[in-house]
Amino acid sequence: MQTNDLCWCGSGKTYGECHEAFDQKLASIKMKPFLNQVRPSRDVIKNIHDIEGIRKSAAINNGALDLVAANIKAGMS
Repeated sequence: MQTNDLCWCGSGKTYGECHEAFDQKLASIKMKPFLNQVRPSRDVIKNIHDIEGIRKSAAINNGALDLVAANIKAGMS
């Protein structure tokens, strides 16, 4: 993929503005196969719409954890 091509993620930005730096960083990470480390594939990288959904789910999760923290007592399981 060239720097001025549209990015593969569908953001509408050029690859250079969007994911080029991230892809270079990902390629530079030294993995240790003997420790079962693997390089994540591109499909784990999300577009703007997916990221917004992740943020909303994180807010719900944080609210649930705050509710549990406010109501938990010693001896509860």
